[in-house]
Order: sequence, then C-alpha cells, then structure tokens
Amino acid sequence: MTTYEKFITAEEINHLYIESSLEERMYKWMREVNIATERQYYLKIDGHGFVLDFAIFCRHGNFNVECDGDQFHTSPGDVAKDKRRDNLLQSQGWVVYRYHEKDIFDKSGFVINQVREAVNLYRGLKI
Repeated sequence: MTTYEKFITAEEINHLYIESSLEERMYKWMREVNIATERQYYLKIDGHGFVLDFAIFCRHGNFNVECDGDQFHTSPGDVAKDKRRDNLLQSQGWVVYRYHEKDIFDKSGFVINQVREAVNLYRGLKI
C-alpha cells in the first residue's frame, strides 16, 4: 500500500512503502546517513518465505535490520518465532540486528551508529 503523494514523489520503489512508525523512522535515518537498503525484502529459505524489514547488502556479507514493536514481538510465542526465524536466516549467512521499539525511540543515536558500524564491519555497501 502507498499513497498518491508517495507515488508522485517517489524516486525509487523503497520510497513507496508505508510501514510502521518504527520502520519509517529507521528508513529516514538510514537515508540521512547514506545507507542503501531494500525495504520489505522477500527471501525464500528451505520453502519458508520471509520479509526482511531492511536488507543491507555489503561487500563481505549481508545483514537484516528488524524493528520490533511491542504489539508483535513481546509475547513468549513471538520471541520464540523470531529466534527460529533468525536462526534460519543466520544458517544462510544473514546477520540479524533486532531493535526494540523503546531503543528506536529513546536511543536513536546508538541504533543508527550500530548499523553504520555493521556496514563498516562488512567492508561497506555493495554498489
């Protein structure tokens, strides 16, 4: 889903998405510090389909940034599901960074710096 305004002003497909306020905030920060990302990136592993919040492709590895809101990621069942998902992604070479809603809103500098450090760790963005 998108809006007419986003459709008219979008420079690329990633600008069309309307996601949670957490994801919108994270995407805005990554654009501000020039971290190229694919939003809502679809990945299929062993017959399981996954939608990554933010897939970031680097020269020496790929990683996924997940924004976990209280509504869908705090119950014991949700936490267990996220761990299984992360383990499967990691078995395929993906590194998963999860940020809780409170961190995204209250520790924004820490969060974006950690993502920037991860890009550096994997030798920069694949262009």
